[in-house]
Amino acid sequence: MSTAAGAKQQSFTDSDSDSDHSQSGESNSARRHTDLSNSIFKSYFELTATTTSASPSPHDLSKIQSFLNSSSSGALSCLICLERIRPSDPTWSCGSLCFDVFHLLCIQSWARQASDLAALRASTRLPITSQKADETAIWNCPKCRSEYSKSQIPRTYFCFCGKLESPPNDNPWILPHSCGEVCNRPLKNNCGHFCLLLCHPGPCPPCPKLVKASCYCGKIEDVRRCGYKVYSCNSRCNKLLGCKSHKCKEICHDGECPPCHERGAYRCLCGKKEEEKECCERDFRCEIPCKKPLSCGKHLCEKGCHSPEGCGGCPLQGKRTCPCGKRVHEGMACDVAVPLCGDTCGKMLSCGFHKCHERCHRGQCAETCRMVVFKSCRCGSLKKEVCGKRLRCKNHKCPSPCHRGPCAPCPVMVPISCACGHTRFEVPCGTEKDQKPPKCRKLCEIPPLCRHGTYIKERKPGCTHTCSLRCHPDDCPPCKALVKRSCHCGSMVHAFDCIYYNSLSKKEQISARSCGGPCHRKLPNCTHLCPETCHPGECPSPDKCSKKVTVRCRCQTLKKEWLCKDVQEAHRAAGSDPKDVSKNHFGLGLLPCNSDCKAKIQVVEQELHLRSSKDAEVKDSTTEAQPSKRKKRRQRLQEAKQLSTLQKILPAVKKLLLVVILVGTLVAASYYGYKALMWLSDYMNEVEEQRHSSKRRYPRI
Repeated sequence: MSTAAGAKQQSFTDSDSDSDHSQSGESNSARRHTDLSNSIFKSYFELTATTTSASPSPHDLSKIQSFLNSSSSGALSCLICLERIRPSDPTWSCGSLCFDVFHLLCIQSWARQASDLAALRASTRLPITSQKADETAIWNCPKCRSEYSKSQIPRTYFCFCGKLESPPNDNPWILPHSCGEVCNRPLKNNCGHFCLLLCHPGPCPPCPKLVKASCYCGKIEDVRRCGYKVYSCNSRCNKLLGCKSHKCKEICHDGECPPCHERGAYRCLCGKKEEEKECCERDFRCEIPCKKPLSCGKHLCEKGCHSPEGCGGCPLQGKRTCPCGKRVHEGMACDVAVPLCGDTCGKMLSCGFHKCHERCHRGQCAETCRMVVFKSCRCGSLKKEVCGKRLRCKNHKCPSPCHRGPCAPCPVMVPISCACGHTRFEVPCGTEKDQKPPKCRKLCEIPPLCRHGTYIKERKPGCTHTCSLRCHPDDCPPCKALVKRSCHCGSMVHAFDCIYYNSLSKKEQISARSCGGPCHRKLPNCTHLCPETCHPGECPSPDKCSKKVTVRCRCQTLKKEWLCKDVQEAHRAAGSDPKDVSKNHFGLGLLPCNSDCKAKIQVVEQELHLRSSKDAEVKDSTTEAQPSKRKKRRQRLQEAKQLSTLQKILPAVKKLLLVVILVGTLVAASYYGYKALMWLSDYMNEVEEQRHSSKRRYPRI
């Protein structure tokens, strides 16, 4: 097992060397197409198929095999830039969960941007300094989202096992980005052993050492592989259960034994009722209340079924407080109600953010918090919306809520397989077009000529799209064409994959098309929007709108707030249809005018009369203060005659200065251009002389 990765690399070299001896018989041909990686991992796959859930899963082993195939064929791609990782590129691999490989420069840029953004958010939202926020900032792996601190940002290029800095890339017998030495990393579960593979990508396989291990119940001790030392002996557990009376009847298992399920007749805690129960449920409570008199002699025990000594004293004796707990009363009898203090309650509501604003009261506070809180996302909308930007893969959209900065890379991995489907590897979504199918080292099972007839392009009911592939022997792939469907209220459009949308039932399609926000349709009888969530069909109960509407009299002096449904009924009673009433006249004239309206109208008319008289007086005074038109014309003529000679000469001086500047510019340009030409000529002469001198020194042989 210590040379698994080496054997993997050796399998490639064996196939190359055998290609020169293609006529050496069937045995050589079979050996040439043998995939040694399958034989290397065969024993591990067989062991994981028979072990328990505590042992390493076959998924970890297949991940190692997939990494080796991708690295050896040069098919590794960076999930951040979606470019292929060449053997000479410095890399970094996640060592927490996914073990994916990235360009070193890409992951450094990704980590700095993510940690800086996290520090900015922490400094603006939490009461900490910017330095403290920068120290505690974290960043995540682009694929598995494992957390790393800012100090763990990679700065140097190491091999997969982390022993050699800047591993060589010119050795064809060593896996790219590998040091070629034994991995020697600690194995899983802290067993004390180390990985014996050559430096490799991906997780380390389970420990192959032979150790003595006992089963879960401890009856049998056997020599087993260290990676699979946890096992069951398949015999009865027989451990003493928690009831201390019965033993476990389960097969040898991991963890604690299950509760005891032996049935018997048991009495409740108060001893009034006897029932047949399981042993684990023998300490049960009956539904008969206690009702025993307390020590005060005035109240009865309100507790349910409990032990005989569990009644306790009267809870209403001693120090007592008002319901909100702000005022303390001493020496009050237990049968006298505590008076209310009249202060604000101030108890924390069930929402955990707001306090009860009612006065001190008896009983529970309101279960539902009525405080109105406006929350907006970073893009300024009042509701939480999905980002929806198309990712760099050009195949999927960002599923995260509205956010700042660039979207995270597409997490989808696309399998790339050979023609027969036996050899495959996974690449990030968006890079599958640039990838070549892997070289399959197995005998091809597909016939070289097409011997099947025309295949009929059959799709599931409800799909109207045709298959885009050429004639092929298998079933057509699932239809991935986008089907656009608007939500019920028409505020947004959803895009679904055809196979996904047509596989839903009618009820599921209706729920999938809902945008989840408030309905944007206007009610037919008023000016308000439907208060329900996005729904199909007509809006329910349009005549029962509970929005508040300001109702005024004809002169708009009096005003009150009515419910919209009451306003609609009032308009109908007045002989007008609410549908025909405009928005500005909705609720106008429903209140009768009174004496206050008439008095206000008279006051307004008097003020308008006084204001008009004052405006007339001001207009007369301004007309008297203004001079006549003859005086203005005479003044303008005098000002025109008083123009100075300097003002007449000024345009000519400006033209002269412009001519002088242009002439100076032309002279300077010609002078410096001539000097540049002379310098260039001297430089060319020097170059020519140097060339001749070099020819004389080093004549051709």
